[in-house]
Amino acid sequence: MMPLVAALLRTDLRFFVQRAFSTVFPGSEYLSNWHIDAIAHQLMRVHGGDCPRLLINQPPRSLKSLSVSVAFVAWWLGHDPSRRVIVVSYASELSAELHRQFRMVIESPWYRELFPAMRPAKDTGTELVITAGGSRYATTVGGTLTGRGAMMTGKANDYSVCTTWRMIKNDYYLVDLYRGRHQYPDLRRAVAALATTYKADAVLIEDAGPGIAMLQDLQRDTPTGMPRPIGIKPEGSKADRMAAQSFRIEAGQVHLPANAPWLDEYLLELLAFPFGKHDDQVDSTSQFLKWASSHPLFDDIGLDIISVGREDYDYNFP
Repeated sequence: MMPLVAALLRTDLRFFVQRAFSTVFPGSEYLSNWHIDAIAHQLMRVHGGDCPRLLINQPPRSLKSLSVSVAFVAWWLGHDPSRRVIVVSYASELSAELHRQFRMVIESPWYRELFPAMRPAKDTGTELVITAGGSRYATTVGGTLTGRGAMMTGKANDYSVCTTWRMIKNDYYLVDLYRGRHQYPDLRRAVAALATTYKADAVLIEDAGPGIAMLQDLQRDTPTGMPRPIGIKPEGSKADRMAAQSFRIEAGQVHLPANAPWLDEYLLELLAFPFGKHDDQVDSTSQFLKWASSHPLFDDIGLDIISVGREDYDYNFP
């Protein structure tokens, strides 16, 4: 590769997108246009840290997916092989196709010459891990997430989960997530401790399967400082329950903390649902949202709330 061409591909994303197009669609004519230049310009602002959030609205077949999910990810990982990237699509078929196109780019001779440090170590079909520690993770999802919460919803399955929320009118803030595998006595103590710690006004327990015994026990003998729990009857499949509440996420009513030790696993489970290994956190979330929609609280306490990924912050609850 000529040095000048290599320098352009490394530094100018517009030329990299064009080269990626020729690799993914060999023999097809590349039609350069100002909108591709504009996409590349904004993506460079993302790479430089000047644009923490970017929304691109373009009609189908305008090279959005190739530019962003394929070319930009390959270009960025070439410059920083330790970076971890999640690529989210609306359908599993599209997710798999974009992953295939990404592999075509990074396995091409010109890309290997351009970024010799970027080498795949493992590829599962949805996750490609790089030898330097970075990765490209592909999944599907129907919505977007923002920032934080106080109520509790519990569900026992492979894992037992308690999500603690704060409600302010029609906004729901996830304050804490407790997840683990426990014998019943330990789980019962954990639920009571969480209710006391966060001064919960309501405790929701799934009235089905293993949750029935805990619900009946805690209703019969409610620990001091904990409200009498409310039984929640699950209706429909887990996918149906989450689909019914996804519009609240899309509307920006569900808020998450910018930083929390459990945040990454929570987001990955939501993004992978319903194809991920676990769904206990998703189910706890959807059941809370369904209950909360018919129990609004008008709380006027001021909260220091931001969107996920903007900056660090601490909850300032009384």
